[in-house]
Amino acid sequence: MRKILLGIILLGLVIGVSYLKNVRALERDQEATEEGRLEAQTEIAEQVQQVDSLKVVLGEKEVEHANAMTSREVEHSSEVDSLYDVIEAQEKKLAAEPKPASTQMPATEKKRQPTLEEKVLSHYKKQYQTLPQDLSSYERKIALGELREETAAEFKISLEKLHKIRKDNNLTY
Repeated sequence: MRKILLGIILLGLVIGVSYLKNVRALERDQEATEEGRLEAQTEIAEQVQQVDSLKVVLGEKEVEHANAMTSREVEHSSEVDSLYDVIEAQEKKLAAEPKPASTQMPATEKKRQPTLEEKVLSHYKKQYQTLPQDLSSYERKIALGELREETAAEFKISLEKLHKIRKDNNLTY
């Protein structure tokens, strides 16, 4: 009987020790969980504080940027306004100046009119340059003959006179 009683007491002690061990392990787990939760809350609070401070800094930078842009716009606007004032003053000054009595050139400085020969040469050279470059020699001969006839007819001169003008100016075409 003693052995049974001793076995039951030992069994009760083993169960009691196991129970206490489990209770302590549970308490440690709860403490660790609480400690981790506190650390996480602290870290979150720090990050929120950093975000808030960055928002403040960003707000300050936005205000500085807006002020700089406003001052530049005002400066630019004043420069433009002053340029308009300068232009307006110059226009008034020009309007107030007396205009010359005559804008015609004196008789000695008049541009001379081109002579008939110069007009014929100019027209003939211009028409020659419009001819295609890939003409055969026969086609070129025909095209030049037509060009001479058209030029003579336009200026109402003879082909001989056109030939003389071309020869005097060393035109071989």
